Amino acid sequence: MIIKRETLVEMFSTFLKVVDRNNYQAMTWQTDRRLKYNMEEMISQETVRNEEAWARYWLKEALQNHLHSLANKHITFYLEETCYWVGHKIKRQIASHDFTWMDYWQIARAITATELTKLLGNYDFNNTPLKNYAQLRIHSVVLDRIRIGRDLNRYTDWALLRNITKKAFKEALQKVNVNEQQETAYLLAWNCFREIYTPSKTTQSHRLPPPTEQQFTMIAERYNQLRSLQSLPENISAADIERLLKNCIFAIRENSKLPVISSFDAPNITIDNIQHQVTEYEVEEDERFSSLRQVLVKVFDELPVEEQNMLILEHGLKLTQTDMGKIFNFTQSKV
Repeated sequence: MIIKRETLVEMFSTFLKVVDRNNYQAMTWQTDRRLKYNMEEMISQETVRNEEAWARYWLKEALQNHLHSLANKHITFYLEETCYWVGHKIKRQIASHDFTWMDYWQIARAITATELTKLLGNYDFNNTPLKNYAQLRIHSVVLDRIRIGRDLNRYTDWALLRNITKKAFKEALQKVNVNEQQETAYLLAWNCFREIYTPSKTTQSHRLPPPTEQQFTMIAERYNQLRSLQSLPENISAADIERLLKNCIFAIRENSKLPVISSFDAPNITIDNIQHQVTEYEVEEDERFSSLRQVLVKVFDELPVEEQNMLILEHGLKLTQTDMGKIFNFTQSKV
């Protein structure tokens, strides 16, 4: 059980942390000093707002300005209790030894921190209390994410690539931060794959084998026929198309993983690690970071597409050099 937060400042500036007390895991509220100071300043100027009014205010600020990290954190911290109870409720619902209630709680808070628009973007500010609405939405999205993760594990790589929807595929690509031209190339490769690779009806739809060499060649030829319509500059080979499709599979697999985080103040595991948000204030605070970022973006854009893909796989999907060597058919030293 947890102690209920009483003051407005606590509600919007504290988060739950697991601590060890005589070999017993206990929950305690920890304060984020920056959020505490901000809430105190805001309340001193607006004394008439109650809990619900502040919750709706911070949610509206977070939805309208995605770079407003303070608003995001205020509303995320406010929903800490909601995520806590969702974790307990799902554990009672699902008779599984795969996850504890704490796992479900952490999944809930990670989704809340990183997918606020998806969760609460359709909230009616003139109707249901925010916590009631948020609890239903968080509960639903966590259950859906767990189901999707388990379902996808049933599929072979090529069955997954053939059965995924376009919407889910684009979401997976966006999670690994591909640029517009790369996304266009991946989508075209995927569409050509689905057009050419038509397995026999006797094959189970979730256990499909890889395409044959002939099919990879046909997919590449179809890609080359259509690439000019998509303003893609170069013809590609069968080996190239295989690499593109394998990159797609890695992106889909990575996107299907359940998000799990530890305490918000744990080393190297924070909300900002999950979703990097930079406010105008933070950028002005360090002009060197802005300059360095511009240089890196320029250099990255000048790299060959293959090298860009390798960087995305390494830093976006956390693949090892050995993994990338298999994908690109390179030796580890060349990677």
